[in-house]
Amino acid sequence: MKKKYLILLISIVIGMLIFGAVSCSKRLNPFFPNNVNSSGGNSQENDGGNDVLPPTVPPVAPPVIPPVVPPDIVEEDEPEWFLAPEEQVKPFMEQTIIFRSEIENNKPNKPKKIYRIPGITVSEKNTIIAVADYRKDSYEDVGFAGSKAIDIVVRRSTDGGINWGTEITIPPIASDNKTAHGDSLFFSCANGDLVVLCAAGGGYAREIGGQSKIMISRSTDDGLNWSDWELAEGNINNFGQGLLKDYDRGFAASGTGARLANGTLMGAMLVNKGTKNNTAAAAVIVSTDNGHSWTVRSIAKRKLGTQDEPKVVTQLNDGRILLSVRSGNWKAAVKNRVWFRSMGDIGSSWEEITPNGNFYDGACNAEGILFTSTKEGYNKNRLIHLALDSNSDRRNLTAFISYDEGESWKKLRVLNSGRAGYSALARLRDGTIVSLAEEQGGQGLPETSKELYNIVFRRFNLRWLTDNLPESDKDFYTVPDKTVFRKW
Repeated sequence: MKKKYLILLISIVIGMLIFGAVSCSKRLNPFFPNNVNSSGGNSQENDGGNDVLPPTVPPVAPPVIPPVVPPDIVEEDEPEWFLAPEEQVKPFMEQTIIFRSEIENNKPNKPKKIYRIPGITVSEKNTIIAVADYRKDSYEDVGFAGSKAIDIVVRRSTDGGINWGTEITIPPIASDNKTAHGDSLFFSCANGDLVVLCAAGGGYAREIGGQSKIMISRSTDDGLNWSDWELAEGNINNFGQGLLKDYDRGFAASGTGARLANGTLMGAMLVNKGTKNNTAAAAVIVSTDNGHSWTVRSIAKRKLGTQDEPKVVTQLNDGRILLSVRSGNWKAAVKNRVWFRSMGDIGSSWEEITPNGNFYDGACNAEGILFTSTKEGYNKNRLIHLALDSNSDRRNLTAFISYDEGESWKKLRVLNSGRAGYSALARLRDGTIVSLAEEQGGQGLPETSKELYNIVFRRFNLRWLTDNLPESDKDFYTVPDKTVFRKW
């Protein structure tokens, strides 16, 4: 009898130990929650019935895999005027004159209302914003003898360039040529601000006296209102000092400035000691605070040959910077575009390169932009460049494309075969491109060697740019894989 009770007591103790072990394992194992068993069904507590107890050894927990964190992608309502992806397979182009020059009695030597030096950008609100010099009744640039009270004027379009607002003058309005502002370099900042750098004071020529000055104005309301011009902060006005010790003058080359993937603003200045082409150089400038202060990053200068206005095209997939530079000598037998690519870290030192298919630039300012990059999920690397494809004078405004980050270039189409001048480029988020260019040919203006142009706006897609190519070379924009993003 005592033996039976002893066996029963041992059985009870063993049962309690098994029950406790199972309960403990279910509480302490985060991959085996209290209300779910290993097969995903609901478990029941043992109430003395005929349920089978769960095993005493819990299943092995699966490894913890950190979740993939995609980049911040904010899906916003697109404007109705955006081109849909299915519309990109057909050629699209619209154009209009937004700054119209005037002369008296069709005589070029009697200028009445002269516009020059275009710049264009797209704001964070998808507003297209254009700037230009309003030179009154003179063709001359800031700092040149014979120049007038030049102002920089702005126009805005909120519907893709179909309609444009009235001119907005960046204050204060110039009273004479010594208070003039011109040659704007235009930036759209990551924080939504818009920034314009300009030439002032004695400008680059310094023919009216005074030192070169680089001034700045800012808009914080999408280009509706602008701050008064003030001297740009940082060391970009420190001619004769630091990296600018060998140069006594300079200005920020006009057009559209680059914004790198991390928000850094980057442009380039033409600097010189005197005005000879063989002593000129490019001073690359950067801002890491949305344009509030500017630093001279480095100097890019040819070992042989001349150079003029430099433009930052983009940051390449490996982090290096590509510079496109105006050929410097009007009398040169060959007026080919000049190219620099940074070596090592961003823009600290430079090597001159000569791409296959290099083109003429008519000894005139020109501009290129990043269109698509495989680093940002697109199917191809593409750079787009406008230039005057002429080895004689300023004519043949032409578009070029590079599929290998500037190693080679292909001619796409001529936008204007007549006389033309400076041009600027930007890209909209729908994959269309906007341009602003000085054009004389086909504009109802008399042909003249004077810098008499209307400033023409165009919006077009890649399919239109490549429409004249053989069928196998026609190209069109496709949306990117948004899970791919730049990492350096």
